Amino acid sequence: MKWFERLKWKAPKQTSKQQASKQRQAMSYIPKGHRVRKVSTAKKDADRLGHVFATKYTATGWKVKVEYLWLKHGEKSRFSVFQSVGNFVKEEDPRGWWKEPSSPPPPPAQEEPPPPPRSHRKTPSAPAKPSSPKESHYAVLGVSKTASDDEIKRAFRKLILKCHPDKGGNPEEFIKVRDSYDVLKSYVSRCRYDQTA
Repeated sequence: MKWFERLKWKAPKQTSKQQASKQRQAMSYIPKGHRVRKVSTAKKDADRLGHVFATKYTATGWKVKVEYLWLKHGEKSRFSVFQSVGNFVKEEDPRGWWKEPSSPPPPPAQEEPPPPPRSHRKTPSAPAKPSSPKESHYAVLGVSKTASDDEIKRAFRKLILKCHPDKGGNPEEFIKVRDSYDVLKSYVSRCRYDQTA
């Protein structure tokens, strides 16, 4: 083949879909400032040209924000939202300048999540135990060990009204009655208390 015949010969053209998928597989990061074209298979803004304005790394991979070269009718901004790198293909600048592709920056280090905000409420203190080791939760409420759930509830309500600090009762006794009822009100915690006591 002579040199002038080589000028006439052209490689077979690939379709834009083949070209886009080939380039997408080859690259997963586009540096800032590079000229890009939106792939022709995109539902919105297909074949639109622009420059990479910003990049960010997310859990699903690199995202880019593109500054398009022209505004479409009715648009207020030339900037796109952050989109997947796979939606764009690198374009050579017609003026001939080309930046060497830089290696992608490492993904940001995983930071520990911040501790949950502290509530404005006071943290509950440990439940107060009966004052003397001989005094059981049953004795505090004034019921027998064989008392039913209804009897325990009635005794609790009666003592709570009498011991409530807003009604002139003793706050320490109020706490003892409340803690005793917390242990005895459910069948499971009551059985556990009976086994340990």
